[in-house]
Amino acid sequence: MRKGLVFCLASASNSPWRVLLVLLLLSSDPAHAGGPRTPEEINKLGDQALEMAQAGQLEEAIKVWVDLLDEVNDRARLDIHVNMGVAYKALQRLPEAWHHLALYLASSPSGACRSRPGPGSSPRRTSPA
Repeated sequence: MRKGLVFCLASASNSPWRVLLVLLLLSSDPAHAGGPRTPEEINKLGDQALEMAQAGQLEEAIKVWVDLLDEVNDRARLDIHVNMGVAYKALQRLPEAWHHLALYLASSPSGACRSRPGPGSSPRRTSPA
């Protein structure tokens, strides 16, 4: 729950308390207490996030995707940004949806726009680093 959390909280305000909150949240992330995850653990979490999203548990899926962003390869990171964009759109959180879809488009290879998600699209499976 690192990158997205930092963006959402730190960009909202430059308050020192907000920055402190972000640092506390990052340091208390129990999922990373044991070090880096294995590719199998990353795949399992990615699959769980997809299942959550497909079951309508979008907030929970987003938390998992945010947590995985730093641990996946570039292609999987693009998939996560698409998934988060679609999930945020479904939640009517349009600024966040725009942010993640813009990151996807900015980082995509030139042909990726042809495969971007359309209305009613499903989240994509991610791969480990």
